[in-house]
Amino acid sequence: MTKKIDLDPGETEIGAWTLFYLPPYGGRFNGKLTVTDRRLIYDASDDASLGGMLTNTAASGWLEIAKADIRDVEVTRSLFHKRALLTLADGSFHTFDRGAMSIDKVAEAIEVR
Repeated sequence: MTKKIDLDPGETEIGAWTLFYLPPYGGRFNGKLTVTDRRLIYDASDDASLGGMLTNTAASGWLEIAKADIRDVEVTRSLFHKRALLTLADGSFHTFDRGAMSIDKVAEAIEVR
């Protein structure tokens, strides 16, 4: 179940998308990414890795990334993967994948400060 996102005073939501998240430590999660003018909030709902799909495992996770920590946003496109690859100040890489759907609006929202 999607949690209600509490915005900070003066914070504005830019958009929300259902997509896959590939964390730096491996795995693949399905969930909702909400982008504000200050941060990215990802609410994982399903473990979409092969193991998670075979065991029908529900995921429960909440990730917040401050936009101030984002050093680079790179968009990659192939037939079945449209991805936004984020590099954070700590050197970690975080990938958001919309499958065959366009990632452009997500990347634009991430870059808005």
